[in-house]
Parts: sequence; structure tokens; C-alpha cells
Amino acid sequence: VDKKDIVLTLTGMVWVKGNIKFEKESTIRVSPAIGSKSVVVIAHDPLDELNKGLIDLVNKSQYLGSGSPNSFVMLVSRNSSSENGGDKNAIEMKNDATGEVILYSNHGNIVVNNHTSLREATAYKIELRNDSQLNYKAGLASTLFETGPGGSWAIKLWKEVQ
Repeated sequence: VDKKDIVLTLTGMVWVKGNIKFEKESTIRVSPAIGSKSVVVIAHDPLDELNKGLIDLVNKSQYLGSGSPNSFVMLVSRNSSSENGGDKNAIEMKNDATGEVILYSNHGNIVVNNHTSLREATAYKIELRNDSQLNYKAGLASTLFETGPGGSWAIKLWKEVQ
């Protein structure tokens, strides 16, 4: 979506063979007709998992559920560049992009940058930069962690990037 003030209402799962970019104050929301369910948008090119399947969320784009407290937009990147030593970010959320969004890239890098906030992120690697917030909210159903909201994780490596 590349136009200002565009509203994309999701009524079901979407699979994009290639890359996705939401920008310029666009709104991506789950249809109220779906109720308390969430919608998944997948970026994946099975013929080029190192270079395609990238998701870019920028410039005050926002992500809304259906209005139910348990409804989210879930964005999935199948890009595997990071896991294979490459430098592509599977998902990048920046420049005041916010909302009830779950980001998932089990083989890639997620970068959250410049005053953004989101519901949840799970990835091979996650980078938080420049006043960004990743707020895991208690009670989120177990969509990504085997043990649900009580799940745990450990930091294997910590490095400050300048």
C-alpha cells in the first residue's frame, strides 16, 4: 500500500509472494465481522527465501484488531537471510508505526525503530532502536510461545550498537 490515508480491512488470511510495505499513514485492520479472531498476513517467496518475504512498516502506519480485545493483525515473514548470515531485515517497523500487531519471523531479523510500539514480536533475532517499545501484554493467547503468556526466554548475547 503506497498511498496516504489508505485503510485495508482484512477479512481473511493473505499470502504475498514477495515483499510487503505499508506506509504513509495507512491503516491495516481486521474486519469487525471476524469478531475476536485475528488475521495473518504472510510474506514468502519459496523460490527466494534469502531476498524476498520482507515486510516494511513505516511512517505512522497503524494496525488495528476488529475491536475485540483478542483480535490482532499478525504479520509473518518467511525470509531467512539473518539465520543464514545475511544482512536483510525480515521485518522492519519504524517511524511512528504502532498498533495491535504481532510480528513473527522464526528465521529472520525484526528491527523496531524510531518511536514505534507493538503487541508482540518473535524472531530469530530482534533489534530495538531509538525509543521503541515492545510491550508483551499479559493474557495474550499462545500464538507463538509453547507455554503461553507465562513463557520465558533468555538473552544469549547482548551488544550495544552505536
